[in-house]
Amino acid sequence: MKIEAFFNKQSQGLRYLLVMIAMLFSIDIQAHSPNQANSSTIKYPNYWYPNVYSGENLDVLKVFSTETDSLALLALYNATFGAGWINSSNWLTGTMDTWYGVTLDANRRVSSIDLSYNQLSGSISAELGNLSNLQYLYLFDNQLTGSIPAELSNLSNLI
Repeated sequence: MKIEAFFNKQSQGLRYLLVMIAMLFSIDIQAHSPNQANSSTIKYPNYWYPNVYSGENLDVLKVFSTETDSLALLALYNATFGAGWINSSNWLTGTMDTWYGVTLDANRRVSSIDLSYNQLSGSISAELGNLSNLQYLYLFDNQLTGSIPAELSNLSNLI
């Protein structure tokens, strides 16, 4: 999920509401300033201080959720008969950062999947195209069938 909100100096209350929603759903807020090349990410469950959002140059808040990533991985698990994988450690039971073959970046987004030599069978799920931060995808030496989903062309960060 990606939400963009545009703020001006009079919308301080909306900023606070967005921070509360982010805290409730354990999602990250990425703050961008139009006058700065860099952005900063403030993560839950760190301590939250409303004055973080009081800067006059802060015009855009982008909220990213790891929910989209976890749903894409679950679709892969189901489409490739995850219960029959050689190693499916922590899938469906642990947090996403503990799932075998999955690596997260600093923003807790999926950056790498390595499920090679793992007896995946079935087809690659189209939902993998939603992993916008994915850089590496290793699925070789499995029993995958079908065509490569067109949605994988959305993975512009693949190396």
